[in-house]
Amino acid sequence: MAGDQPNVGLHSRPAAAKKSAALSQNNQPTRRMGDPVHLRSDQRDPSLHSPLLSANRWRSLMFALAGCRYMFRYQKNTRIQLLATLLALVLAAWLAVSPVEWALIIIAASMVWLAEFFNAALEAAVNLAVADLHPMARVAKDVAAAAVLLAALTALAIGMLVLAPPLLIKLRAVIGLT
Repeated sequence: MAGDQPNVGLHSRPAAAKKSAALSQNNQPTRRMGDPVHLRSDQRDPSLHSPLLSANRWRSLMFALAGCRYMFRYQKNTRIQLLATLLALVLAAWLAVSPVEWALIIIAASMVWLAEFFNAALEAAVNLAVADLHPMARVAKDVAAAAVLLAALTALAIGMLVLAPPLLIKLRAVIGLT
């Protein structure tokens, strides 16, 4: 019997959650007994509704690292962003920028990384949800890509404002124009 086998799936739900996720005859989720509609979000136990939750922090970290590996393996822009981030960090170190300027550079780079990761997640979800490219699916993908572009342009502006003045001073000193 299927209920007698151990729970071995990578993203398996606890046995109690499997029992509570009853489906009606048309495969729509039914309301569980003891799960009133009036409960606030912070009063709901997500493990009863999601097959992808992990109670093990180590496994959760491994899932996050798998997401990072996916990004570097399959998303070409991620490799370009890595080079740009490393260039900005090396340049900031060479120019000995202040701690506040370091913070601005790190926040700007992180903003681009977050936008790219969310963009990839949204694209994967849209691809999964829509067999044929619906016009609104295209809009969702385009808007997510625009968010990445906006983050990248903002990071570029911050990088120029923070790094250009000390870079010009240092280059003048190296060339001997001071």
